[in-house]
Amino acid sequence: MKNNLIKKIQSYILENNMLHAHDRVLVAFSGGYDSICLALALHALGYSIALAHVNHGLRETAKKDAAFCASFAKKLGVPFYLKEADVRAYAQAHKMSCETAGRLIRYDFFASLNEYNKLATAHHKNDCAETVILHLIRGSGLKGLTGIAPVRGNLIRPLLCLTRAEIEDFVNENKISPCEDETNFSLDFARNRIRLEILPAFMRENPKSVDTICRTASLLQQDEAFLQAEAEKYVRNGQIQVDTLKSLPFPIASRALRIAFTSVAGTTKDLEYKHITYILSHLKPHGKILDLCFHITATVQYGMLIFQKNVQTENNTFCYPLNVHGVTDVPECGLRIYTQICDTRPNDGIYFDYDQLKDIPIVIRSKKPGDTFSPFGMQGRKTLKKLFVDLKIPQQQRSNIPILATESEILWVIGIRRSNAFTVNTQTKKFLKVQEENIYESGHCGNPFI
Repeated sequence: MKNNLIKKIQSYILENNMLHAHDRVLVAFSGGYDSICLALALHALGYSIALAHVNHGLRETAKKDAAFCASFAKKLGVPFYLKEADVRAYAQAHKMSCETAGRLIRYDFFASLNEYNKLATAHHKNDCAETVILHLIRGSGLKGLTGIAPVRGNLIRPLLCLTRAEIEDFVNENKISPCEDETNFSLDFARNRIRLEILPAFMRENPKSVDTICRTASLLQQDEAFLQAEAEKYVRNGQIQVDTLKSLPFPIASRALRIAFTSVAGTTKDLEYKHITYILSHLKPHGKILDLCFHITATVQYGMLIFQKNVQTENNTFCYPLNVHGVTDVPECGLRIYTQICDTRPNDGIYFDYDQLKDIPIVIRSKKPGDTFSPFGMQGRKTLKKLFVDLKIPQQQRSNIPILATESEILWVIGIRRSNAFTVNTQTKKFLKVQEENIYESGHCGNPFI
């Protein structure tokens, strides 16, 4: 059982291109069955790992659990990181639930340990099935029925190939007594009710319900990815040509609207079906269509549908050092930037010659007066102002467009145009890969690791 399960995990890691030999993996470690299985498997497979645990301060057994986690890491011979937090106080101060506060604290802690370029969580097949059922009950479009993705940015979930029963058998075979969170058995929480009452009812009808639900979710992930990619073709710099939008079938048009809205709002939260249908049925040659959540207005300018904030942001300035080994957040733009140094030319993302850049500070900043750059594939230089005018980007949006730059050169107007600076050549040995992700894209309170 032990060897077969580890081989199964390794095959799933390879199938989803999760890890490479040089990766350093931070394991989100609670001390429960799932995270124990994950840590043991990754360690047995020879990956470089560390364990990170958060004591939320909500349960009497929390300190005992933290001690167990520290002891487990010591026995495994891997680094251990602990954060003590007062989640209840944080929740009260920020007017949110303890569940949301705990999630924010947990993943901000993980992101702060930026010497690790991958974060592994122990989600498994049962978690995926529960997520699908929860979204189905609450009401969801196709995306909500795709379950849990195996990879998202630097986040990996190597146990999505296993059921909870397989995990428990593996841990018990290793004669380890895991920590138990008593709140997991409380029926006060919707997910617990699904796990303890609804999913078992499915299993009585079909003992393989977890597998069949996860297989369906996987198929829907492929469908959703295709529809999303099609919709992205029609969105340029957060704008959509009105005449084109009118001609699109609803599944593509609705996704295009969500993509454009997210580029300004940073989230699709509170953008509802009724808003989508209203906008599509009230398209006009020029002017305001609808005031939406987050102080955003849908308007038509230059024959383009644009979502724009009602407040002026021309004076919005920011500058953040780029963490070339991990994650850099740009909250003003609702973006999270992932960076990775690669030994081979990446197959996706934007990448630069790291051999030229390794000793040069890189930042993500807002535009500056007089900014110029050399657009990739073109000769000569161009001002950012001219670029924005040519692309018909409204003036009030321009200060929220992030710039990847050194002190003297713009590398990439993020999401719009990269430059000729620091391009790779036949002599390049190290590649700096850069990818962007919307912090709020999946509605998880500003963290993509959830």
